[in-house]
Amino acid sequence: MPKFSKNLSIIAFLSVFLAAFVYYIQSPKGTLQSEETQFSISDSGTVNKIIIKQKLKILTLTKSENDWKTNQGFVAEGLFIENLKNLMYKSTIKKPISKEILQKIKEILIAEASEISYFENNTLLKKVRFISDSQELIGLIDGFSNPYFIDFQVVGKVPFANLISADEQNWRDRTIFSSSISTIETLNVIYNDSSKYSFSIERGKNSFAILGMPKADSAKILAYLDLYKSVQIRRYCSDNEQIKKDSLLKIRPTFVIELKDKFKNKSNVIAIYYALNQKTDIYGLLNDKKELCVIKPRVFEYLLQKRYFFESKNK
Repeated sequence: MPKFSKNLSIIAFLSVFLAAFVYYIQSPKGTLQSEETQFSISDSGTVNKIIIKQKLKILTLTKSENDWKTNQGFVAEGLFIENLKNLMYKSTIKKPISKEILQKIKEILIAEASEISYFENNTLLKKVRFISDSQELIGLIDGFSNPYFIDFQVVGKVPFANLISADEQNWRDRTIFSSSISTIETLNVIYNDSSKYSFSIERGKNSFAILGMPKADSAKILAYLDLYKSVQIRRYCSDNEQIKKDSLLKIRPTFVIELKDKFKNKSNVIAIYYALNQKTDIYGLLNDKKELCVIKPRVFEYLLQKRYFFESKNK
């Protein structure tokens, strides 16, 4: 074969090979493999609305300036939003689902999954179905058939199930007191079972005072009031727990904390129900609406000081 003809044959072979290679990497199969594993949103920060559907419940989270708010206008819990952002923008594939459990996982995804849709304004960017247990999160992108174990950076001890929940109470900001010393007007801590421990702090012209205690330790008063700059409950109670509220309304609370702030929206009251050596959840009724919540034990450790705590040791 002449040398020129031989070179033409080599060039033709290379052209066919390259064309086949380009066709392979651009084929629908290759695209499918790429798209079905892209659980994160590529443009970080673009999402401003998220809708979570879970069976009959629907939760809409909307970005408003620097806050995310729920259906009813409640500010969403900051730690949950931080984790949800990591799920949106930083999620990766941890591992594929093994063939042995794949069909069962698909059935659970159809029956039990939470559906999370990410929007930029009203444009749908991505829709994902998620299921979880205490340790693993599984996701399936809408339009594809293969689910995967999902990995992302989790901040704090937040269960996966809470992050894909459509229960609005689960997403509400848990801060119940957020007052500064400069804006607190009065604070009452009432012990219904032992009234001698109750106390009232009121703002005077130049300082705070404990009613009926002229020689109270002013440094202790200020240190105590400073605790109210950020007080959180453990959680708001879901709908199926509301029967507990009916029983609590029939009895006197063990403690009541009432805070009046210069700014009305920072004023709040919580009634706490607690039995000695109680090991179950500690319930409270919050604000004038008597919303049922579960209390953090540290609320007792720091906020429920007794009257004699403020007595001055100076003679």
